[in-house]
Amino acid sequence: MNNKCAASSAVGISVVVSTRDRAANLGDLFAAMTHQKLTETISWELLVVDNGSSDNTAAVVQATVERGVLPIRYLFEPRKGKSDGLNTGIEAATGAVIAFTDDDTVPQPDWLERLWRHFLTHPDETCVGGMVELYNPAHAPVSIRISRQRLVITLDDFNLANIPVIGCNMAVTAQLVRSIGNFYIDLGPGRPAGVAEDLDFLYRVERAGCITYEPEIRVLHHQGRRSATEIRRVRRDHVLGRGALYCKYVLQSDPVVRERAVLEVRKLLVKWLRCGIVSETARATIGTLKLLFAGVLRYRFMQRSVAGAALA
Repeated sequence: MNNKCAASSAVGISVVVSTRDRAANLGDLFAAMTHQKLTETISWELLVVDNGSSDNTAAVVQATVERGVLPIRYLFEPRKGKSDGLNTGIEAATGAVIAFTDDDTVPQPDWLERLWRHFLTHPDETCVGGMVELYNPAHAPVSIRISRQRLVITLDDFNLANIPVIGCNMAVTAQLVRSIGNFYIDLGPGRPAGVAEDLDFLYRVERAGCITYEPEIRVLHHQGRRSATEIRRVRRDHVLGRGALYCKYVLQSDPVVRERAVLEVRKLLVKWLRCGIVSETARATIGTLKLLFAGVLRYRFMQRSVAGAALA
């Protein structure tokens, strides 16, 4: 094993990272990628997309480029939105596999090796994700995946309220991405309709095949969230995003999403009634319902605004 990883015209894995104003986080990510233990047969590239940063992100990446320790490329995407950044990376990627992680993760030393081996040993599988553990145990246990059971998730198993893998630790074949399309830019950080870019992308993956959760493919998430306010904000953004996603696919007459949306709303209403209507649990349940419908309304408003601008 060594870290021979010079990018070439026959790249095995393209790693895409979208970052904005997090130059201070990039050192840990770059160190982790520098220490990947790889066989000589695996070539890879790291695409860092600067999503309109106002800090010294460009200088930090350029310094790493000049050191020559990583097969790294710097890209700039001025349109502010994580999905815009990811899509810029996808378009520039040359690998047979496109892997995604975040600017606040620390991939484990065998991360790339395990991703590559997964697709070699499971040629019929087109998407895999793995464990996301806390970098600091003092951080809030949100945006993590800690199951130790390997799973192959089909569309029937796909839980829109709790996606099986998340975007800071997943990989797909480039062929699949070209087939299903890029990340949907109206869902995700930087957009008013909440956070659901991973959910939307993975739902399209499921419609084309299946997703594998492989716990041995691990990253640590240095997300830094500690306070109750930060936790509420994360959960709020994801419920808003799920409501927006429901709206998107119901408008497309998608029977699966329509059924899942009705089922979630029905369960929430039943829970509200059973919990005494005015209890603390009931208030929290109604809060979730309100956020779902707010996501629907935001998405509709956003789509009408776009349509109006196109006609102007």
